[in-house]
Amino acid sequence: GSLKILAYTLLLSIPVSLGLALFYFLFCAVLFRESQFILGFWENIFFIPMFGSLLSVALSLKLISKKKDKKVPDEKEVHTPKSEITEKILKYYTIIAETLALIGCLTSVYSTTAFFEDSFRYSQEDFPLSQSVCNYESVEYFAIIEGYMVKDKFTEEKYVIARTISGATIDLYNSTYYSADEILKNKDFLKEKNIEIKQFKTIEEYEKATI
Repeated sequence: GSLKILAYTLLLSIPVSLGLALFYFLFCAVLFRESQFILGFWENIFFIPMFGSLLSVALSLKLISKKKDKKVPDEKEVHTPKSEITEKILKYYTIIAETLALIGCLTSVYSTTAFFEDSFRYSQEDFPLSQSVCNYESVEYFAIIEGYMVKDKFTEEKYVIARTISGATIDLYNSTYYSADEILKNKDFLKEKNIEIKQFKTIEEYEKATI
């Protein structure tokens, strides 16, 4: 039984992931249709299969349950009546799985950082369902961090921090895995907005510069 559930789950995970990816593309197309460029778009889509895994299991259980119902009973077999509790659990589990898959899809969308003509939208939460807005007038510069030091060992892990005029920092690490390269690609757009791009080898070097 477990192997059957696993086999169905693996088979269903492909169409489920494709369906959720379609929702992801549609949501991004609607929310970021006027954006100049976005960060983290392709990186965030890789989380879709993880969010769809529970839904794949739920659909597998439902499919197996339906197939059992259609099976012609053997007169020699002893059959127990169907449990209403089991049916209700399966029904609620499917609803919960569908809801979580949709929420997961939305969190992938809101994890994307979008740059518009006058401002950019971002989220620093792990599972966001909304975004904050920052006007370019409030930004002093974008800091590209190459990595960080652990004792004497350098670990390369690029990310971006937006440094505001008030001295606050907007860490875009959670939403933009390859954000540094994308920021550099669009440096001319940011230059038009009077925003400088500064590069730092480590986060420690950036912190010293802001003291």
